[in-house]
Amino acid sequence: MKKETRKKILLLLIGTVITANALYWCVRKEGYYIDELWSYGLSNGYHTPFLHQAEGYMNNWHQPVFYWDYLTIQPDERFSFESVCYNQTQDVHPPFYYALLNTVCSLFPGRFSKWFGLSINLFFFGGSLILLYQISGFFFGKTSNARIIPVLLYGLSAGALSTLLYIRMYMMLTFWSLLFVCLVFHLLRETICQKRRFLLVQIGLSVMAGFMTQYYFVLFAFFFSACYVVFHLLGRQWKKALEYAVTACTGIIGGILVFPASLQHIFLGYQGKGALHHAADGIPFFLERWPQYHDVLTKAFLGSGAGKHVLFLTILCLFPAGVILFIKKGNQSAYPDFPLTECLMLLVSVLCYFAVIVQISPEVTDRYLFLLYPFCVLLAVTAALYLFRYLQTERFLWTAAACCLACLLRANAVQSNPYVYHGYQEVLTRLGTEYKDAPGIYVTAGDHLLINNCLFLAQQNRTYSLTLEQLNELSEICKENETGQIILYVDIYYDEAQTAMRAAELLDYRSCSLLYDNTFTQIYLLSR
Repeated sequence: MKKETRKKILLLLIGTVITANALYWCVRKEGYYIDELWSYGLSNGYHTPFLHQAEGYMNNWHQPVFYWDYLTIQPDERFSFESVCYNQTQDVHPPFYYALLNTVCSLFPGRFSKWFGLSINLFFFGGSLILLYQISGFFFGKTSNARIIPVLLYGLSAGALSTLLYIRMYMMLTFWSLLFVCLVFHLLRETICQKRRFLLVQIGLSVMAGFMTQYYFVLFAFFFSACYVVFHLLGRQWKKALEYAVTACTGIIGGILVFPASLQHIFLGYQGKGALHHAADGIPFFLERWPQYHDVLTKAFLGSGAGKHVLFLTILCLFPAGVILFIKKGNQSAYPDFPLTECLMLLVSVLCYFAVIVQISPEVTDRYLFLLYPFCVLLAVTAALYLFRYLQTERFLWTAAACCLACLLRANAVQSNPYVYHGYQEVLTRLGTEYKDAPGIYVTAGDHLLINNCLFLAQQNRTYSLTLEQLNELSEICKENETGQIILYVDIYYDEAQTAMRAAELLDYRSCSLLYDNTFTQIYLLSR
């Protein structure tokens, strides 16, 4: 069997394994974080960005249609992109991802499914793996089998699975980031003017697409572009530096022209103001957050806190060591020249983006680092590869890769992904069968946390929202809807258990049991 044929079979086998693992976890996903439900609501709510602001929301009985109309596309509202853009002007994100989700949901009007969002993520997940394989060619050589290693380790990592399972724009953002880097690396090596112009157009479009997907793309693109421009300025290649800078800025300007509300989001929105506030907190705030984000990044690959320093030690120690030793020895093998420029551009961009995110992000969470995950894997493998090459023990690279893969698989086996939400579906089923006719009472401040409970509230025939101060009116409210059982939802603003006990006393119910803890809301079953 020819070497090229064996490589194709190996790629097909690895692709099959990664796809099977991805589908397995997609099937296991049961529930949704609040932001995932925002994805559906902001995409499908017809000129209704926030359901809690709907007229008559508080102090009224609602039927399931009240919630389903917001979460799903109605037959006469299909492909309503104007509505998507309007909703996003009221929110804090650009509309590209939401328009795509609206498109998928429009193919299935009146229906809600996790697969509408996951199908988009699966598509961009596959594209991200292809792009990572292409980028690896710049680091290891087009013919090197080592290109497969970053794809395998990233594709099976807990971080990649989190990006895939989280029904938001971050898998799409990762794809645009990889595409942007891949195009810039091509431009870096291209010498034919006509091809360079075509690449510049593609880079401009990728910048615009990334900007229209998530504003954090601009941060990564800025640092990466700065590295490219500085590299050419140091080489006195003024024209190349200028034409690239104009192209990147044109992409951003194009995004602003398509979606002018982006300027308000970035500079006047609560996310933008929060970022500026955190930036002003200075070094003490950074040092406080650094260990937390360090844990987030390392757990994305190791799946647990054990040995959590391995990733950073590899990138920050082995990588420079491998570079220095390889350059010192010189390229005396048949391998391609060491891609020093590409490595430094990527390493500096990753570290700068990470440092800025630590400082300005509104909260410590993994989603702001999702786009870094494939690049971290690539840099780690690069560090190991060139160190092994210097030591003339490259065969051990595959042994090390196998050990890392075993750790990844073990982590996936023993630790559930945080975006699966075990038990969510069971409660939905019970609410839609056993307690469908029981009144649902929602004790809330009447704000955005409604979206967190939409799917649960939609399972019951009638639900009522009231504030804690109105709890004394509960007997009168439930007078005409007495069934001997009540499902009580209590938001995190209050003492959930105490509120549930008080409601049980007001209704003279003897039993009060916690049905489900929905992160920001606890759900109780009250009965006689």
